[in-house]
Amino acid sequence: MGHLARTLIRAYPQANTRTHPWSQTTALHFGKGNMDPVLLIVGLALIQFLVFGALAGKARATYGVEAPAVTGHPGFERRFRVQQNTLEQLVIFIPSILIFQLYWSPNVAAALGVVFIVGRLIYYRGYVEEPGKRSLGFGIGFLAQVILLLGAVSGALLALLG
Repeated sequence: MGHLARTLIRAYPQANTRTHPWSQTTALHFGKGNMDPVLLIVGLALIQFLVFGALAGKARATYGVEAPAVTGHPGFERRFRVQQNTLEQLVIFIPSILIFQLYWSPNVAAALGVVFIVGRLIYYRGYVEEPGKRSLGFGIGFLAQVILLLGAVSGALLALLG
């Protein structure tokens, strides 16, 4: 076990540890249980963001929009806006899901994370087809994100009042 892990265990005695047999690394588990599902969802959300970026880059080449321009062909602009909006949403989503799982349930957090990712996919498909069709996907992802954020804040508040 590394120095950082030992320091965290001393700082957070309520945390428990588990050694992964295949890697011999020690994982810390805080809050209500195993963080692995939540960390998987965060990783998948980041992969989705990378894919959206690659699709925007491909559209830049396809439609001849030279960097650093961010306007030009509507096909590029739509994909670029999806990428940028997803980045804006991840800034709220990632801390919210990580904090939510500490106070409530990693499984509920992960399920809400799946809803967020699916919402972002629907948002992408709708926006690329016709910008007016992005609302459903945005709403789905936003609802999951708001639940995670409110759960994170209320969990922290209840713990403080505790």
